[in-house]
Amino acid sequence: MLDRLGTLAAVVWPLALALPLCVACSSADSGLARGVMAPASGSAPVAAMAGAGPADVTAVLQLVSKPRLQLGFGERVVIEAKLLDAAGNGLARVPVSFALMGRPQDASLEEVEVQTDDSGHVQNGLVAGETPGTFRVRLSAPGASELFVDVAVSNAGFGTLEVAAPYEGPRAVHERLVVVQAGADCAGAEAMDGDPMMVLGADGPDGTARFLALPADASYAVSVFAEGRDGTVLAQGCVDSVVVKADDAIAITVNLVDEALMPAGLFVLAGDLESSEPASALARAVREGAAAAVRGEASPLSAQEIDAAFLLDSLNYTLRGEELSQLAEITVLADALAAERLSPSGELSPEQSLAAALAAAGMAPSLVPAELSTRVVALLERVQLEAELMIDPGNGELPVTWHGQRLWVSDASGAELSVLLSELSQPVATQAAFDSERDLLSVGEVSFPVTFGALAAEALSAVLSVTDGHGAELRTLAGCEVLGPWLGAQVLGTSDPLACDAACLQAACDRSMTRIRSGAEQSLMALDAARPELTLSGELLLGDDDGDLLAERMHTELLSGLWQPAEGELEGDAVAGPASAAMVEVEPPVPAL
Repeated sequence: MLDRLGTLAAVVWPLALALPLCVACSSADSGLARGVMAPASGSAPVAAMAGAGPADVTAVLQLVSKPRLQLGFGERVVIEAKLLDAAGNGLARVPVSFALMGRPQDASLEEVEVQTDDSGHVQNGLVAGETPGTFRVRLSAPGASELFVDVAVSNAGFGTLEVAAPYEGPRAVHERLVVVQAGADCAGAEAMDGDPMMVLGADGPDGTARFLALPADASYAVSVFAEGRDGTVLAQGCVDSVVVKADDAIAITVNLVDEALMPAGLFVLAGDLESSEPASALARAVREGAAAAVRGEASPLSAQEIDAAFLLDSLNYTLRGEELSQLAEITVLADALAAERLSPSGELSPEQSLAAALAAAGMAPSLVPAELSTRVVALLERVQLEAELMIDPGNGELPVTWHGQRLWVSDASGAELSVLLSELSQPVATQAAFDSERDLLSVGEVSFPVTFGALAAEALSAVLSVTDGHGAELRTLAGCEVLGPWLGAQVLGTSDPLACDAACLQAACDRSMTRIRSGAEQSLMALDAARPELTLSGELLLGDDDGDLLAERMHTELLSGLWQPAEGELEGDAVAGPASAAMVEVEPPVPAL
């Protein structure tokens, strides 16, 4: 049935746009937008423009005889019209052309061109053939709109056909075109100008096309085309071997089947993925990396003393840094503190006394990794994925090219934390299968580079931020507030502990948090190196918003995949969730050869 789409577009629509009246229905018909080329009694014939637009019309061609004719075999009838100028006066000696349109079978016109008489009138004879059928006679004259006479020929009488064609599919249907073709079947039916045609609205329970005065005992194919606003056929159906009985009415229903959408073009896909499994692996890496930074090399110290040594090492680094080491009192303090750590002058070493102060306050650097991983995992349990999908149907295949764009999450403030995937990956192609009955695109498994670790590092920075994150809380938990009072209470020879003022202590605290963060980031980067890919697949349901059969959008409730397993593990970490895609560029379909 697609083979006659071009004929319908070329023949039906130019006429339909100029046909505001209903030709083949009674005044009681409902749901009918307009009728086209259908023999019946009732409304006056309707003209279509001949050649130029309305501005070029200088004459009026009017029918004098009947606009619809029901003839028996071999019957002769005279078609009469008149040609008038703009003032209503007859135009003499002007040629008027007559032509048979559609399926005239063996019917004939006595003349193909007749000149108007002195009063502007013109007559021509039409002789019906010996075969039942329907067709049209077209009258045309220079500067005037065309006229049409609908003709039905039968020796067995005439009957009525009622056609219902409900549409309940997802396409954006604007109208339904109903075409009745005599002597044809669905396999070989081809709509022609002259076939009875009617146009219904998009849908409705009362949307029935009624064809009056069809030749009885003839076999018809009844085709229905559901069209979009631009005339694209979105769904169609056909019933053949339909026979009309004389002086009777029969009713049929034509079931409409959707035409397949065409998935083609460039789409931007956004996925909202549940990623608690990758988040757990990332949080574990954060916790282990941060804990290793606090713990440092193997040490004979107790766990509490290791916490204290971590803070004292950060303080020593700060005191000997470029900014402070130029101050004599700071250098004296740094040396005195180092000497005391090597050879304590009292019962407790600096590590032991600071460890006691931390324990009394319930604070320690070793408490930070667990809290830090908890905060990070909360940000990573749902990730957003953006990727480009280029779909190019050709050569009988349907390849889909993926190009990762970015991976991101949103923190509590709504700010996006993201990593750009396009800088890290090349487009990756995979095959897809299209189910035209369900408008479903099944995308095969595709793997492309992904950096979950880098995204986790962004989340880590957000958590450690003093301004927008939990940096202040974590610094307190690490014991930063204990370090100042403890240092001020120390007796370190001739040095002055208070030489390390608030800015100095803040720098020491920052150094501690930087070391914790660096340890976590190193662990995350190692995870990315060991697990660099994400595999995804899914079934995407296509949608067509403007009725042109080109899908502008896709969506799925389950885009699923795996983050590559770690070395020694059999399975990766699952990600899954809904995704949607919107078309940003259409590649014109390649015409079939």
